[in-house]
Amino acid sequence: MRAHAAYGALLEVPMTDDAARAIEVKRDATANEGEATDIVFDILVGSSAAQAPPQVVVERALRLGAIRADGLGPYLASRQLLAGGRADLALPYLNDALRRALPSARLAKEAERIRCVALEDLARWDDAAQCFDALRHRPDTTHGDSVVIDDWRARIAWESRRHGGTTSLR
Repeated sequence: MRAHAAYGALLEVPMTDDAARAIEVKRDATANEGEATDIVFDILVGSSAAQAPPQVVVERALRLGAIRADGLGPYLASRQLLAGGRADLALPYLNDALRRALPSARLAKEAERIRCVALEDLARWDDAAQCFDALRHRPDTTHGDSVVIDDWRARIAWESRRHGGTTSLR
């Protein structure tokens, strides 16, 4: 429980969203003891000095999803699959994570963002554009987020035109 409090205190320190999300996951994992905590430890820290292979991370994340009601397990699996270039496999897990809800607004926002990226990777231009539009209208979207969203929307429009498609983007 001391680690849980320490992670909570760390979240008060200014840091990047990436760093804060990692600390939120660790804080959440240290709230209780048991298999879920062990799994998150395996995913984020590993049981040795070497980082776990991607297939092990996915397996552990899916196991986490089976024992937790929230979407943390599917979210962590989807991140690993996206990092491996498998947006097609990641998208169903992202949808599941968002349907089940995530333990923090910051994690939910990131899950929505990477869902948008996965849709773009799959050349689902209109779906990706709609996804980024929804992300823009979240109450916690910052000016910086809006700039990144504009960049993604421009990329989607360009990719769609380049591949002979059309999109609702102007």
